[in-house]
Amino acid sequence: MEKYINILNKCPLFQTISDSDILHILRCFNIQERTYKADSYIFLQNDVVNYIGIIISGQIAIVKESLSGNRHIINELSTSNLFGETIACTKQRISPVHVYTKTDCTVLLMPYENITQTSHLNKCLCTLKIQ
Repeated sequence: MEKYINILNKCPLFQTISDSDILHILRCFNIQERTYKADSYIFLQNDVVNYIGIIISGQIAIVKESLSGNRHIINELSTSNLFGETIACTKQRISPVHVYTKTDCTVLLMPYENITQTSHLNKCLCTLKIQ
């Protein structure tokens, strides 16, 4: 994950955090790295989304599909942008949109449960302060 530190420094989630603390958080929160080919879906409309994504490389599109099948691009995101956070933070976590890759992409997926579980968060923060 160290190879991504310059990208993560630009991500709104980590902008005010030191490099060593970012690396600690990534390990502690069990961040997963995933790669996707262009024109692949990261998740579909009506999927349950249990993570927050960070784009390391490539571009993604957030698309809403109407009942008649028309596709409307809501947003396009690229390196260091977050996605899925507004869905993962809801009670039901059901996606109202498709998220697909416009180009080959590498993303980091942060399980939302690891961020919100008080015991897990406290453990991470305590070990962060000790180091």
